[in-house]
Amino acid sequence: MSVAGRLGSISTRMLIILALAFLLIILMVYWVIETQAKPRILEMTSEIVVETGNEAINSIMANISHVDGLAKATSAMAGGLPKEDSLYRETFGNLMQQTDQRIVGGGVWFDPNMYAQNRERQSFVWARDDAGNMQPLEQYNQVRQTPNPYYREW
Repeated sequence: MSVAGRLGSISTRMLIILALAFLLIILMVYWVIETQAKPRILEMTSEIVVETGNEAINSIMANISHVDGLAKATSAMAGGLPKEDSLYRETFGNLMQQTDQRIVGGGVWFDPNMYAQNRERQSFVWARDDAGNMQPLEQYNQVRQTPNPYYREW
């Protein structure tokens, strides 16, 4: 049987038509994906990335605002309290105990001789221990613990 005879049969012709139709469908699907779906998916992905980034930034800014408010409140309280050690320990100790777990420490550091005459170092500082509880630290006030005073640290 010759080639012309094989192509002349109905089953061969149908097979060729089906193969061409299948190839045409594959090309159309590829074209639709490339021209329609890909750009839309990229656009949607970009929107999601931007939204996720904005959510992260907003969360960070909220945390910064919280800490900034706490710092301002601490500063305002420190400026208004009489210079009594027990009052500072109680007031700021209570404040530090109420802080968010993400805050690892804080307190008040006075400039040299501003808390009391002839008292170069005076601070009321708290830091979280291994259990996550705020504990007072005295090392900033002790020369043997910190030879360079806290007010000379960067």
